[in-house]
Amino acid sequence: MKKKVFSLIALVMIVLNVNAQRPSLSMVACDPGQHAVLSFEFNALRFHRASTGCEKKFSICSDGTWTIYCVADSKRKLSSFNSVKNSAIVIGEVSNDGNYVTLHFPIEITKLDGYQSGDFENFGFDSDYDLSKDFTIQKGNYIPTFTEDEILVKVNLK
Repeated sequence: MKKKVFSLIALVMIVLNVNAQRPSLSMVACDPGQHAVLSFEFNALRFHRASTGCEKKFSICSDGTWTIYCVADSKRKLSSFNSVKNSAIVIGEVSNDGNYVTLHFPIEITKLDGYQSGDFENFGFDSDYDLSKDFTIQKGNYIPTFTEDEILVKVNLK
């Protein structure tokens, strides 16, 4: 009998763990008509892979901290670029299920010195990349989508 009870408890714990909800930003309290996003303001614009010495391939290779804040649902362009300060803000929109994040890069970075058009054909990480304590991007290559204002990259979360 004890073995059956223990087995049942173990099974319940496994099922609960498997069905645990992934982290998402839906729990962040924003005003009506807004949603939460992750934001990263770069000290230095280095959108290359760390494995290339931060000199080639499209990725994130900069120090900084991701923060969470609220943006209007209707806001079309989420990222921004400041040519005077040579700085940029990249935004990450986490899916409601917590399985992926869409990164928004300002299109202006494609015109910066040290970048060629081929640099933006794919985006990736050679190892897992922590956005925050709750969100980690899976290593791999991802195909960017270009809009008039932004480069969008949908990446998988662990």
